[in-house]
Amino acid sequence: MQEKILILDFGSQYTQLIARRVRELNVYCEIHPYNHFPRPDESVRGVILSGSPYSVRDAQAPQADLSAIKGRLPMLGVCYGAQYLSQQFGGEVKPSATREYGRAILSKVVANNPLIAGLSDRTQVWMSHGDTIVKIPENYRIIASTDTVPVAAFQIEGEQTWGIQFHPEVYHSTEGKQLLKHFVVDICGCRQDWTPDSFIESTVRELREKIAAEDKARRDQEQTIANAQADAAHAQSIIEQATEVHDHPEITESLAGSLARDNAEHTETEREVAQLEATEDAVRERTRDSRIKFTGAIVCIVAVVLVIILIWLFASK
Repeated sequence: MQEKILILDFGSQYTQLIARRVRELNVYCEIHPYNHFPRPDESVRGVILSGSPYSVRDAQAPQADLSAIKGRLPMLGVCYGAQYLSQQFGGEVKPSATREYGRAILSKVVANNPLIAGLSDRTQVWMSHGDTIVKIPENYRIIASTDTVPVAAFQIEGEQTWGIQFHPEVYHSTEGKQLLKHFVVDICGCRQDWTPDSFIESTVRELREKIAAEDKARRDQEQTIANAQADAAHAQSIIEQATEVHDHPEITESLAGSLARDNAEHTETEREVAQLEATEDAVRERTRDSRIKFTGAIVCIVAVVLVIILIWLFASK
């Protein structure tokens, strides 16, 4: 199963860039809306909360159900994501005296924290927010600050949950990619073995396995139907043999009960055969749909790979 990072999108203009930086680390990631994402399974290694054009103080601010994630999986809140983690769990977010937009110098408060360990003592980051965290919940600990932002980065005690009020994914955060690597590789434990080619291979393999399983189910249904039809033929043969001895009262009387039971069983068998035939039709329909989806998936995958290659070529120039 392909390991991955989930990115919950709160509407930031930088969400796609976060995904690009993660993939540049040879780690697969998926972007999902903040209010409609799959329940994490064993393939999910961690979750990133994106920024947002909204303020957490807005009445219509995006609200995400993090109950299946927080405290269970590593999580990194970026900008709005960090403010949301603070506001929702007992902290306080207020408007900044001046909009914090542009370069800032990050100073470590907890130098050995795994998210920022190894970064320069005063590394440049990029701020872009109109609100700021003025109070964090009791079990949150500040791990980095700037001259104007006391809570530039924090971690929740006892959890692999972090929040940062800057954007590590942009070019102006000079060690932002290293910070993302600390989260994705060192904290989440991703192996860095993903490439577009390997993704295609694993997807094709999974689709083939799914189709093979559905084919087996269809064959099993066909065998069950064949067995039921054989049983029905056998019951009919018994009935026909019994009717041939109708001129022998002593035999007819002894078989009367058996014939009644055989008739009832024959009726039930015919009903089961009808149900099995209907099930077989449904299985065949699902198999045909799976093959159509398989073909469509291959076409989409090839198209995605071509787009990624074109983007990569243009980005490299």
